[in-house]
Amino acid sequence: MTKPGRRAAAGSFAASVAAVLALALAGCSSGGPSAPSPSPASPDTPAASASPSAPPSSPPLTTAQRRKLARQYLAVADPANKALDHEVDEFKDAQHDDLAKAIDALHGQARVERSFDQKLAAIDFPPPVSTVAHLLVLANQDRIALTLQEAKATSVAGLATFRKRHAAADEAVERQVRLIRKLLGLPPPDTD
Repeated sequence: MTKPGRRAAAGSFAASVAAVLALALAGCSSGGPSAPSPSPASPDTPAASASPSAPPSSPPLTTAQRRKLARQYLAVADPANKALDHEVDEFKDAQHDDLAKAIDALHGQARVERSFDQKLAAIDFPPPVSTVAHLLVLANQDRIALTLQEAKATSVAGLATFRKRHAAADEAVERQVRLIRKLLGLPPPDTD
């Protein structure tokens, strides 16, 4: 499979996993069961044969665990968001008339994003939060690759050709951020 084909397949897989997690979250937040409870096994039906390949579900997080994980996440995300906002603002100020400054800001964005990924990966999240954190890192790595490709532009007009793709990469990251924040009981991120 070609590199773009692998990347598309990984993106498709990530989108599928995110959709399943979103459905699970919707079921969890509805206050009721998402499916009818199975009837108890009859004496002549072995319990082990009911679902031999189903993975054991992880126990729900306690309020204390969720708060602790939320604090750890915010300790990584808040400074990264502030630094990334600065680099994005620098890029926006320079993208139309100062190619060198815009490219420096793109490299700054990539540095901030790599640091965020490393620190986020160091947090010991339980499932399903760990799955979303992994998807967040994957989406961010795709954005980093695009940012570094964008930084190879040889003109301000060349930078402009990346706007739509960069916006799509940003949305892919933000989608995972919204999911992880929901799982951790945090409000949605500021979008101003």
